[in-house]
Amino acid sequence: MNTPTLADAQAAVDAASKTAKQDPNRPIYHAICPANWMNDPNGPIAINGEIHVFYQHNPFKADWGPMYWGHMKSKDMVYWTHLPIAFGPSWDSENGCWSGCCVQGADDLPRALYTSVGPDRPALTDSEQWLAIGSQDMAKWKKFKGNPVMTHKLHSGLRIEDWRDPCAWREGGSYYCAVGGHLVQDDTPKNNPSVFLYKSPDLVRWQFVGVLYTRFHDKIDADADENVKLGTNWECPLFFPLGDKHVLEVSVNGTAYSIGEFKNNRFTAGRWHALDNSATFYAPNTFADFQGRRIIIGWVLARGNGTWNGCFSLPRVVAARPNGTLSIEPIPELAKLRDKHLHRDALSIPPNTSIPMFDEKSFSSFTKTRALECAFQVDMTQKVGEKPVPPAFDVQVYAFKKVTSVMGCVGYEPEDSLLFLGNKSGPFTIETGEESLNARLFIDRQVVEIYVNNRWALTHVIEITPDQAIKLVVSSQEAPVELRNMDCWNLKSINM
Repeated sequence: MNTPTLADAQAAVDAASKTAKQDPNRPIYHAICPANWMNDPNGPIAINGEIHVFYQHNPFKADWGPMYWGHMKSKDMVYWTHLPIAFGPSWDSENGCWSGCCVQGADDLPRALYTSVGPDRPALTDSEQWLAIGSQDMAKWKKFKGNPVMTHKLHSGLRIEDWRDPCAWREGGSYYCAVGGHLVQDDTPKNNPSVFLYKSPDLVRWQFVGVLYTRFHDKIDADADENVKLGTNWECPLFFPLGDKHVLEVSVNGTAYSIGEFKNNRFTAGRWHALDNSATFYAPNTFADFQGRRIIIGWVLARGNGTWNGCFSLPRVVAARPNGTLSIEPIPELAKLRDKHLHRDALSIPPNTSIPMFDEKSFSSFTKTRALECAFQVDMTQKVGEKPVPPAFDVQVYAFKKVTSVMGCVGYEPEDSLLFLGNKSGPFTIETGEESLNARLFIDRQVVEIYVNNRWALTHVIEITPDQAIKLVVSSQEAPVELRNMDCWNLKSINM
């Protein structure tokens, strides 16, 4: 069998794209590759007036396989242009170009630093970090002739496994890079998930600085929220400044982040929190845009009709909050997609009552494309005696045959202080000064994202049939629900 060329890979994507676009459950306003498999976003960078994002890509099948770097660009992170596949495996020495980053060199040319795996280099113990150099317009890429630029030989005396997913940045006259994995040590649990730090003058000659952060310090586990699982191996680490602090984010059974101090080449973490309350959102990547905003884009694990698999999350803006957590909200540019609009005034819903928000016939026409943004507020200041008790409620998103099914619902359960979307949930406690639960719900066929009070997010893929209708029905339980308002917009397609 002949080894495939980049032209072969691109032809396979092009051939499958027509059928992929015909899938009635394929997202229409989430960024997605033309066809076949995509996963981790790679190397997002603001350069030459445009945002470029790469992604893990198997161009030949809608399943995980030999990884290439797919490529798209945008001026606003709303509408995306697909570009030819940037690069793929050098089959004589590697069979996969795994996740990584993109950074400008001293000559202003872009460099992609990524994890390389090969037939004779098991990913667990013998992965390497390779460099590819792009043209000024980002259209053409060549592997650095001196690859690899980082190997396990840098780690004298340490046993590191699953060493991958470089995250590099320029600081002063030097480059730094964080790489994920885990330490194997005799005096701690077998796998001690860690992030490792490196330094280079030119992105080619690297030295190992040390362990940036590890889960078990002096056999003491990291401090984490109850719903955060720190696991035994850390993938796709992100490390970036935010105000006068730094943020470390890792992917492990979902996503976790901590805001802390970076000093003397070590990160001192605060408490660990969930970046998204579902593992459906995974392996995010980050960059600072032209406005200086910190943007995060994740991979959504969505499966299609056999010709596509996976998409990007909506881009999110994050910022540090005084309490050691992040504010999280979708980029405001998404308002460009808003089309037709429906509004519902404030409504009081008696106990144990369900009320449709809009007339069924007109709403059916309004939601024909099943691509919607819905914003609503629920009053959370009700009291039992002197104690505030937020009401239990749910909003039916998709109508399933079983009326009691939660799969098509989003809502709040005050007994356990949980927000849920389908069968996914996460803790949510009303903070001092918050009088309402302000939700923005994005429905893109089977992909659903919800953002609450600009500080909480959950992503879900709801298994639906091609004719599954959206039904916005608000239900109360034992207590009344005061709905302050509801606004819905059709969202235009970027993918048709």
